[in-house]
Amino acid sequence: MLRVAVWCQLLFVLLCVAYSTYALFQGDFEQAFLPYPILILYYLVFFARKKRLPEEFSKDHDEE
Repeated sequence: MLRVAVWCQLLFVLLCVAYSTYALFQGDFEQAFLPYPILILYYLVFFARKKRLPEEFSKDHDEE
């Protein structure tokens, strides 16, 4: 199940970058920059949360 989630996330990011590249080469700059806020939100949701977890995890183990 985890592999399916990883592949879906990877496909989503690649589609956003491919769409942005295609729109950029077509000369439509507004559409080319449209996926970047989505990718920034994606980073904040999935990766910034994971960076905080090890600190909280280590605090729990220090108390024991």
